Amino acid sequence: MKSTSVGVPTVKSMGNAFGTYAKAGAVGVAVSIIQSFLGGGILATLAGPILAGSILKGPVGDSVSAYLGLQAGMSLGTGQFAGLLGGGTSTGDRGSI
Repeated sequence: MKSTSVGVPTVKSMGNAFGTYAKAGAVGVAVSIIQSFLGGGILATLAGPILAGSILKGPVGDSVSAYLGLQAGMSLGTGQFAGLLGGGTSTGDRGSI
């Protein structure tokens, strides 16, 4: 396992963190625009992680892609496919007591 050190923030480390934040934010805007053109279906949901991973290279792209993939899986699992997984609501009328 790689050792991680904790230290005092420096201008350089804060600059690196801001650069990563800005890159991820820019990719988020691009993915959001692309998804708005594609609509709200499965294609748009899959496009986010794929685009993020292809635009950003390295660990940042992998992290953003993994996060968007997790988010897509959660939205598909609770949204469009909830009835298949047993998460849908019942529409039957049981009458009143």
